[in-house]
Amino acid sequence: MRRSNLDIQNLIATTEAQWVNFYAADGKFLGGYTLRGTFAGEMQATKELLAAENGCRPEDIRATVENEKGRDKA
Repeated sequence: MRRSNLDIQNLIATTEAQWVNFYAADGKFLGGYTLRGTFAGEMQATKELLAAENGCRPEDIRATVENEKGRDKA
């Protein structure tokens, strides 16, 4: 299936606007990045880094895709 230039531009705009946000178990916002330009394994690597920085386990960190940069959810 061939996409039009407008379809591709809309897809890029949507991807640029979407954030992968990371939260601790208590809802504290730990960090995030936009989906554009991400690579395979980046989410897991980010969880491992944030876990080391925050004294928790990577599996305790929740990642969500949202339309804006994250903030504390307490």
